[in-house]
Amino acid sequence: MCLQRYGNQAYHGLLDWRLGLSFLEAMNDPSFACGLDGNFSTPSLEDWPENAERYGRDMVERFNRGKGEWKKIGPVTAFRFDAKQRRWAIVAHPLWDFENPGTLLRDVIKDLKAVNPLRASTFDLARRPVTVRERLINEWKQ
Repeated sequence: MCLQRYGNQAYHGLLDWRLGLSFLEAMNDPSFACGLDGNFSTPSLEDWPENAERYGRDMVERFNRGKGEWKKIGPVTAFRFDAKQRRWAIVAHPLWDFENPGTLLRDVIKDLKAVNPLRASTFDLARRPVTVRERLINEWKQ
């Protein structure tokens, strides 16, 4: 009953059970890489690549149909709003550390030939796509 009330809508984002499981796995297992090692076989990550692809496609289709593009590189999806630019946004898990990207993200960045790729987390893309779009455009202008 609690989830069906509008008064607690601000907390719905906190109730992302997959993200919660990933967080608990990271706390329990120091070697847990949250998919950065290419392993998406845990319950919290098993459908993450498909969701990330859908969110990346949606961003291009909703906001820049015909101009933008999305690309899947292994399990990782990236998108951009203007195919003529070299600016990409990588659809990332919220727990991924871009400061220590590991082989998977380094390979994606290399494949994209990206200039300063930005991060768009699946958490934000699922809940705040317009805000993500505005942030990306503003950051690409800098």
